Order: sequence, then C-alpha cells, then structure tokens
Amino acid sequence: MPLNTASLLQSFEKIIIRCVKASYTRQVLEMFGAAIDADPKVQVIYCSKSFSIADEITFIKATMCELKSETVNSYWTGLWNEAVIDF
Repeated sequence: MPLNTASLLQSFEKIIIRCVKASYTRQVLEMFGAAIDADPKVQVIYCSKSFSIADEITFIKATMCELKSETVNSYWTGLWNEAVIDF
C-alpha cells in the first residue's frame, strides 16, 4: 500500500459503510412492509421481534451481493490504481 493512505481509506470506508447500511435498512423495511401488507393487523414491534439471526445473515449476504464491484473499484482507483480490476 502507498504511504499516507489513512485519510483516503477512512473516507472510502465511510462511503462503503453508508451503502451497506442503506441497502440493509431497505431490505429490513421491505420485509416489515410485506408482513404488514399480508396482515394489516400485525404491529411493527411484532415484526422486529420475529426478526431472526438467519434473517440478518440473509440480508447481509444480499447486501454484499448488491454492492457492485464498479463502486468499490471507483474508490480504490484514487488510492491504489494497480489493485483495481478494469471492468
């Protein structure tokens, strides 16, 4: 890695973390919305209590699959151009 890259890595991490959080939150809210659409009497608190670790793992996997390699590469280009795969 090139010298003095800490500030570049920190901004990269913030952007990637923001993308992951947004995608994960959207998926969770879609699950809650589907549960409420299926049964309008169900409460959001019940949906959150029925949320399992398996659901979390599934959403994390889907979130990581949604993260495009082009997005990651666009941030790595300025930091370490030799490591970027050209799509």
